[in-house]
Amino acid sequence: MKINLNFYGFEVSVISENFQILELIEKNFSYFKSSIKGKKTLQIDVKVVDDSSIYLPKDLIASNQTINSITYNDRNIRYNDYHGAALSVFDYTNESAKVYGQSINKLHEIVYLIILSRQGKWSDLNGLHKIHAMAVSKNDKNLIVMMPMKGGKSTLFTKFLEERDFGIISDDTPMINNKGEILNFPIRFGLEKASQYDQLLSSIPSEFKFELKREEFGTKVLVDTKYINNRITQTKKKTILINGIRHTGSECIVKKVSKALMLKYLITHMIIGIGLPMVIEYFLETSFKDHFRNLRILLNRIVGSLRLLKNSECYNVYMTYNINENYKKIKNLL
Repeated sequence: MKINLNFYGFEVSVISENFQILELIEKNFSYFKSSIKGKKTLQIDVKVVDDSSIYLPKDLIASNQTINSITYNDRNIRYNDYHGAALSVFDYTNESAKVYGQSINKLHEIVYLIILSRQGKWSDLNGLHKIHAMAVSKNDKNLIVMMPMKGGKSTLFTKFLEERDFGIISDDTPMINNKGEILNFPIRFGLEKASQYDQLLSSIPSEFKFELKREEFGTKVLVDTKYINNRITQTKKKTILINGIRHTGSECIVKKVSKALMLKYLITHMIIGIGLPMVIEYFLETSFKDHFRNLRILLNRIVGSLRLLKNSECYNVYMTYNINENYKKIKNLL
């Protein structure tokens, strides 16, 4: 069994005998599901096994180790051992991966990250760049809000989600091409299990909801983009670009800033890409030639950022802990 995905020309095929894994992957990327059955850019084979370590060769020396995994390189093949819980084997020669593990939840998480990482690499090389931000549209304008991780971006996004006048571009990673134009990138969006989201989550039918149990950050409720398919919108020519900053005052303050200052924030959220799902153990390859490709990616991101700025109004928004106040001030810019 398999599912096919197509992300603006980057084709993915996920193959597994386990229907649950394929169902979860489809819910993550339902907007990009494809019926194309040609040669795939990326093929991922997923197997549920009791012991993934049997697929890890002996006598390899680790090239990197983190709290999540241990990485081993054997020429063009990279092994990521998730401390015995799962194993991925990525072959950069033919852009294919095999993922082994016992936990459906862990396998789902790894496959999701491989897809986003390799799709991001391919897109960067082809002039399509992600920005760590939420994005919606209304009337004749796009609204892009950049905030650091855990800065309240998802909470702000839910306010726009509740008001049906806004079209959805992406909750986390809209894409910018080398002309500075914005492309939709709607994938599953996630909400923490917190009381502030109870009302919204209860309004979403159960067939659109599923859970991800994360080792570091706890359980997150994920929502299939099929729930908002009718609100996924074509992007506009004009853009309002916002950098969100927390402050302890009682009033949300909106301040217009120069494009030169906004470039500073784009360096963080797009050019360097802090917060983007690059997943270094899959994004960086084993060949020397990859260093030049990564330099090309950096230059492409700079070009995309500068052209995005050209057609944007730029603002700093000093945000309070009152989400309704922040939302009111930001939406008034549209």
